[in-house]
Amino acid sequence: MDCKKQVLEELKRKGIQHTPNFWISDEWFCADGSFGIALPFYLFHPRLSKIEKEEIGFCEGESKTEMLKLLRHECAHAFDNAYHLRKLKQRQEIFGLTSKKYPSSYVPNNKSKDYVSHLPGHYAQAHPDEDWAETFAVWLSEKNLEKKYKDTNALLKIKYIDRTFSKKHTLKCKSKKSVSPLKEIDITLGQYLLQKKKRLKLAEHSPAFIEVKKDWGNTNSNHTGNTLFNFINDKERLITRKLAKNVGMAENKVMQVIVDLKNTCRTQQLSYVKPLS
Repeated sequence: MDCKKQVLEELKRKGIQHTPNFWISDEWFCADGSFGIALPFYLFHPRLSKIEKEEIGFCEGESKTEMLKLLRHECAHAFDNAYHLRKLKQRQEIFGLTSKKYPSSYVPNNKSKDYVSHLPGHYAQAHPDEDWAETFAVWLSEKNLEKKYKDTNALLKIKYIDRTFSKKHTLKCKSKKSVSPLKEIDITLGQYLLQKKKRLKLAEHSPAFIEVKKDWGNTNSNHTGNTLFNFINDKERLITRKLAKNVGMAENKVMQVIVDLKNTCRTQQLSYVKPLS
């Protein structure tokens, strides 16, 4: 994969001497305790990518830009495992504790200057480990970071990562075991697709989704402007408040369905047609 080669070259330019293992599985992930990264099988053949997009509604990592971002993000987790960086006191003080429970969903502060901007949905705000991974990805690949993040806490995090990887590290996690490799996943393509659809819990008939579609969305597969998926990402806090009021749900309950709503909007290729009043 050209993208994998590019990321490995970026790591080399940063003076990082070790190389994570890569293997094919059914999704993107970096298994805790393993110095490696799983890549989804559907990216290795255009027909599989087409099926994934048609059946699921999107194909994660389909474009070169998105694939590079995901590879850099997962590399961050892999090196976190490899060097036991999450155990460093200063890392914990700057990013937070790995032991913090992952939220079922989150409403990011789009105006916050404490986090870098990399993956969609302001993913750095989801959890301390994701903040670390997103910051690493930006540090690895972007230029002019001093200017872009001037006078922000995000820049302090970037500088910490730069200091961390300016030092030579020994491998403390030497395992490069392939976790859930494709050859050990004993299901058909059809079964995989059914399981993934179920896992995504696409909420076409939920009150929250009906309200979102009524107020802000329209089915338009040929639309080339702003998508409703991106609109929800940018306006999550306002949408959460409005939905809670309109459908009579507590805000914390609405937050729990926002992720499903975004997947549904992306799957149905909804375009954003009406601003918030």
